[in-house]
Amino acid sequence: MKKVNDRWVDNNNNSWSSTFNTEEQAIKKSETLINCRGCSDCCGCRDCSDCCDFRGCSGCRGCSDCSDCKTQPKIYKTKNIGSRKSSTTFFQNENGIFVVCGCFQGTFNSFIEKVKNQYPDKTNQHRIEYEKEIEIAKIIFK
Repeated sequence: MKKVNDRWVDNNNNSWSSTFNTEEQAIKKSETLINCRGCSDCCGCRDCSDCCDFRGCSGCRGCSDCSDCKTQPKIYKTKNIGSRKSSTTFFQNENGIFVVCGCFQGTFNSFIEKVKNQYPDKTNQHRIEYEKEIEIAKIIFK
């Protein structure tokens, strides 16, 4: 992983914003890409090229936010929320619902537990924001 301008770039020319990702986070995201080249801010994808902001897609070319991708999983991306004031992405594929939130990448249920453990106070504003988005995701992925 090397830093080029404001991007972390891996050996396949995939890159992640250094403003929003540490080098360690970019390395973790890079490790989730299988046979991807020239993609920006992606994770959990395979066989893609020149895409932007993908999560869990397959065989895409030159898409952005999966809006033009026939093989896309169902996706819900939140507005900027939580302590990071950044978006959280929920996506569903044949294996279930998954969540990408900062350096967290995992199942829907493990994300719910992470939020409860991170913010034990039910009145915490960040917990309230995350739980609101969790409820919306439950409706979308019903």
